[in-house]
This record gives sequence, structure tokens and C-alpha cells, in this order.
Amino acid sequence: MNKSFLSSLIGVSYGSKKVTNKSISLKFPEWDENSITNKIGVKQRFHVLPNEDSVDLSYSSCDDFFSKHVINKNKIDFIIFVTSSPRYVTPSSSQLIHEYLDLNKSCGCVDLNQGCSGYIYGLSFAKALLESNQANNILLITSETYSKYIDENDKGNLTIFGDASTCSLITNEHEKNSWSLSNSYFGSDGKGSDFIKIQNNILKMDGKSVFNFASNTVINDLKTYLDFPYSEYYFLFHQANSFMLNYLRKKMKIPKDKFLIDMENSGNTVSSSIPLVLSKNNPNKMILVGFGVGLSWGFIKLN
Repeated sequence: MNKSFLSSLIGVSYGSKKVTNKSISLKFPEWDENSITNKIGVKQRFHVLPNEDSVDLSYSSCDDFFSKHVINKNKIDFIIFVTSSPRYVTPSSSQLIHEYLDLNKSCGCVDLNQGCSGYIYGLSFAKALLESNQANNILLITSETYSKYIDENDKGNLTIFGDASTCSLITNEHEKNSWSLSNSYFGSDGKGSDFIKIQNNILKMDGKSVFNFASNTVINDLKTYLDFPYSEYYFLFHQANSFMLNYLRKKMKIPKDKFLIDMENSGNTVSSSIPLVLSKNNPNKMILVGFGVGLSWGFIKLN
């Protein structure tokens, strides 16, 4: 059976418009600049311009990836594109990326709409393709532009969410500073599908219900998943907001120095949040935890 590896060289891109806490507090005077930073853990985030979308951001993250990684594009034989904010209902955005990169016609393409757990699902699907000998080099691309769906008077979601894209390589060839993908875990609860949704092009989120879901269902399943010694592992959770993350860290009794939080300059970027942190932090062993839209959650171990 082929092994699967995630390269630590990850391409990234952000929306063109920087949105600072100061600019938000000027629009909403009751929304204090320092309070935003202390509660949410975000100082700034980036939003796309009206003429930008998730596909445009994915082009930029792919360009960034290929500027860092020396690989023949003809060796790419599958694209998994993770987004819950696509350009079109159909065709799939992965087809547009295929055209942009001018890849072989033998390359498979698929879109995956799984929100904040999408990167975990994407890694696991890529692993399955590699280990079943159906692919050798897979681009896993995330791209989210939730700012397009936030009501201009929704100060809460405006504060939390940022737009970003990432491009990762999952391959059967081991390279320096790469991680091997180990066993994964998935969970779903369709009864919570109303907690985070985009309806009539407007983002709606029940923050309290999402918090309760993360602190109970996700944490309980994570404890079950961790049936091995994990003291040497770092934890990387979906970067929802710093208040929630610190609460979950304390509930899991994870040491602060083993728990990665890096969202102050990007905000909650949905499926892009985990790979954005990976692009700047690469400890040897990690446990990735995704959770959110669906409701869905998933965990995967990197060695």
C-alpha cells in the first residue's frame, strides 16, 4: 500500500481589502477596537473586492505554491477543491483551476463543500486516493470568501470572518519537512444544519449553539479518538475564535505551548484556517481538529 505525505510547503493568498478592528469600530462605535482583539483574538482580516471570488483567490494560492515547490505540473493527477463559497453552482470550481494551471486531461477534479472541517475531509480523501493507487500527486486547495455573504450591518460575523485560500500537496513521495497522514475520524449531525448556513446569499450563524457543539460533541469524540499517547503532539484546531479555542484547550487540558493559535491577522477563514497555520508552523507531530458547518467534524494525525 502506498503511503501518503503532506508537504509543509503550502501556498497562501488573501483577499485584497484589509479590514482592521479600527475600521470596524468606526462603523460600530459600541464595538470597541480593543474588546474585539481581546474577545475574538483578531486584529485584522482580509476581504475580497467585489470583482474577486474564491476561484480568484485559489489561482493566487496555487501560484504561491508553485513558487515555493519544484514539481512538474504534469505530475499533478488530481485536484480536490474545498469551498462553501463557489463561483458557480456548476461547473465545479476545480475545473476552472484545472484550466488555469493547464494540467493534463488525465487529472481528476472534484469540489468538496464541507465548511470548517473541509481540510480534514480533503486530506482523508486524498489519502484514500493515494493508498488505493488512483493518484500520486494531489493538490488540495481551500478557498473561502464569506465576506460576500455577510450583511453590512452584521458586526459579529464581519468581525470574525476573513477571506483566504491555500494550496497543499499530498503525495506518495516522502520529502524533507513533510508529514505522513495517519488515521482519521469523522462525525456528522444534520440536526444542527441550521446553526451555520448561507441562505439567500446571507450568512447566518447561531454562535451559542456552535460553541456548545464544539465544547461537548467535538471534545467528547476527540477524547475517544485519542486512544494513544499524545503528549508529544501539537494540536491545531479550526481557528474559530480565540475565546472558544482557549476554552476547548483548557477543557482538554492541553498545555498552552502545545496548542497552536494563529488567527490575529487573518480571522476565521473557514476551511482555510488550519492550512494557513500549517504554512507558518510545522512541528513534527500534530493532531488536526476541524469542526463547523453541517454540523460536521473530523480529526487526523500527522507524523
